[in-house]
Amino acid sequence: MTSSSCFRLIIVIFCCSSLTSGRVDRHPKIIPSDNPLILHKENSLSLICRGQGILQWILANRLIPSEGVKVEKCDSRHYSHCSKLTVTDLRASDTGTYSCNSSEVGSHNVTSVYIYVKDPEQLFVEPHPSNPHVLSIYRDETSLVVPCRTTSPDAVVKLEGIPVLSKNIAEEKVWDPKVGFKIPYGPYTMYSWLTCSTEVNGHQFLSHYFPKRHTKLLQNIKITPDHVKVLVGDTLILNCSGETGPNGRINFTWESPKQKEIRNQTSRSNMIPAYPITMSQVLVLPNITMEDKGKYVCHAFLERSIHKNASAKVKVYEHPFLNISYKQNHRGVIVVSEGTKKLVLEPRVNAMPLPDVIGWYKDGVAILKNSTCYRMSGYSLSILDLKHGHTGIFTISLGNQLKGLYRNLSYSLTVEVKPTISEVELSNQDVQPYMSGKQHQLTCTAFGVPLPQITWVWQPCNTNLMIEHCIYKDEIVVKPDAQGNNYHNWIKNINVKTELVQGKNKTVSTLVIGEANVSGQYRCKAQNKLGMAIINLPFYVDDYPEEVAIEPQTAVEGDNVNLTCRATRYLYTGLRWLDSKNETITTNVSNFQINRHSISMSLNLHSVSRNSSTGYQCHAFKLHNPREFRVKTAALVVEERKRPWLSQNLTNQDVNSSSTLVLACFASGVPRPLIRWYKNDVEVEESPGVTLEEDGTLIIERVKKDDEGRYECVAKNIEGLAKTSAVVKVLGVEGKSNIEVIILVCTGAAATFLWIMLIMFIRKLRK
Repeated sequence: MTSSSCFRLIIVIFCCSSLTSGRVDRHPKIIPSDNPLILHKENSLSLICRGQGILQWILANRLIPSEGVKVEKCDSRHYSHCSKLTVTDLRASDTGTYSCNSSEVGSHNVTSVYIYVKDPEQLFVEPHPSNPHVLSIYRDETSLVVPCRTTSPDAVVKLEGIPVLSKNIAEEKVWDPKVGFKIPYGPYTMYSWLTCSTEVNGHQFLSHYFPKRHTKLLQNIKITPDHVKVLVGDTLILNCSGETGPNGRINFTWESPKQKEIRNQTSRSNMIPAYPITMSQVLVLPNITMEDKGKYVCHAFLERSIHKNASAKVKVYEHPFLNISYKQNHRGVIVVSEGTKKLVLEPRVNAMPLPDVIGWYKDGVAILKNSTCYRMSGYSLSILDLKHGHTGIFTISLGNQLKGLYRNLSYSLTVEVKPTISEVELSNQDVQPYMSGKQHQLTCTAFGVPLPQITWVWQPCNTNLMIEHCIYKDEIVVKPDAQGNNYHNWIKNINVKTELVQGKNKTVSTLVIGEANVSGQYRCKAQNKLGMAIINLPFYVDDYPEEVAIEPQTAVEGDNVNLTCRATRYLYTGLRWLDSKNETITTNVSNFQINRHSISMSLNLHSVSRNSSTGYQCHAFKLHNPREFRVKTAALVVEERKRPWLSQNLTNQDVNSSSTLVLACFASGVPRPLIRWYKNDVEVEESPGVTLEEDGTLIIERVKKDDEGRYECVAKNIEGLAKTSAVVKVLGVEGKSNIEVIILVCTGAAATFLWIMLIMFIRKLRK
């Protein structure tokens, strides 16, 4: 493994053959026979070799002949040949193997002896204390010899490395003073530095080594680009690259289409620090002609005659061109669904030379390269996370300014969207009741691409008075002009139109409920080919203007009062009374009542007073969220008992015959007084032409002479009474009243006749 071992001189010593009795030993014999033989620096070495064939010496480090080396014949005794080797002034570098070769016809025999030359100033035979010695190893080899041989067989040598030796190497390394260290070295073991060290008499000896791998790896040989288009007069540039292992070096050669030496070749080698290592060479050919088209071959060579090839096809054109077309079969019309992660618009471009102007536009507006919604690569445009806003016309514009060539290609993109209903955002708000007997409207605004169709369905609540919750029945498709009954409301109309809402075309459907009577749930269904959106609109009918109310609001001091708390049915599911201390009242409370449109619970108050009737609260619990409740405080006004009094007295009147007599009697009191009328001390009762209003007003139509007399108004309650009277006189003749009756009858007959004639005329026109 040493450099000096490469120099050896063969000395041929002719010895005389002699016949001896007994067996002839064909192996040469070295004297002295000690192996190994230990000597010291500046000693002399003397070896005698006897054998049957021609003898030759091979020394560890010296040449024959050289200074201090002498070979001479000697007494062969019973051998055919004898040779004596003498080496004077021994040095540490003389440590090594000394061999005597015996050559005969048809045979070759060798005997060796190992000589140690101890030198206290040089412990290593071939020391490398400053510059490391390069140790070559191929990747397929599994072990490495570190040749730090010693001049003494007793030396204790340590092996260290950078990085630190692995546990495997530390345990499996083998030391031999004749060889050095033998260590396992796997295909991916990497050490940048190995050092043998020992110490003698306080002096340290070092020998450094640098492991260097040789590789057989040669892969991924390729030419880029492998398909090239150039114009006549352009420069052709081809890059041939390959991968090899550490310490590998790839040699590249090129072959032209016409199998001739490539003219004006410019080459460059490039090594990229990585594993595997990439090396490349660039071929540059200026002023291309039509004769240069064809196949170009790159030959890559590695040590040990490892080689691989790669090829590229070169097309040469005489004139420039720029063509752009659709690569897919959609012909530029693309329809995708919203939510698609990625859409790539990739046109087919055939151009020479390649375009130097590339731009994408959406609806005529340039798309920026740093846009977060788009990615441009080459000629392609990637649209990410598609939404409805991506709908539009996408245009690619290509051009070559030098050649004056420009082309455009457009794509029509439609992003289809599942239906959504705008009112869903408001559905989380509190549900409001709908007033019974009134007209109401429900609106459903839906968006989708294509525009969705809207259908209304109705689910009535179970009307069983034992059920608090609204248990929906089967769906009923809502149709316009449907008359109401006990199961559904009268639908006056269903309007459907398309409107531009917030920049989007939306389908707006308005359900007109002519008269609210039945509670339930309306469902708006918006559907297109991508799916369906549904919104549930609870429709709870109430016959009272307030969701939660307490009645009555007034009472008379000392009376027994039933405070009734009522709430909209289905909207509220439970009621509870609390006193002024905010404690639940359990006594004097009626059972929970369920009516058609409401729920109620009454609180019985005995002999109310102004002080005892305050602070009562009713808690109404929401059906859809029992933890949420509405508080209604009883605002009961307790009035002090008062006897009736009149705001004004009656006055005497003179009225014409057949006219209308109005007598007003406005009375107040607590409790409210009952008003009665008397004529000539006889109570007046309602009859045709005689009306008694609730406020105490007496109205007599078409008065006659018989209506004359004294009229008295009496207002009475439990506390007392108040009264007033007046005399009424009727003026004029009674016969006029008969004439007036005849006129009224004739006028009515004429009007009826004209109405019948008008109806007949209209029917005739329709026919």
